Amino acid sequence: MSPAEKKTMIARAHPTLSIVWQCEMLQLSRSAVYDTPVGLDEATLGIMKAID
Repeated sequence: MSPAEKKTMIARAHPTLSIVWQCEMLQLSRSAVYDTPVGLDEATLGIMKAID
């Protein structure tokens, strides 16, 4: 099972199981649950293309 699939199994509002415990049971790092990816703007993409 991929980390993305495991992440969807986390119930943030679960009344008795904490996020920490759910992550342990799924063998998923807590940072994977709390991390939110940031999109790239056009200026950053232009710079990246210039570097490449």
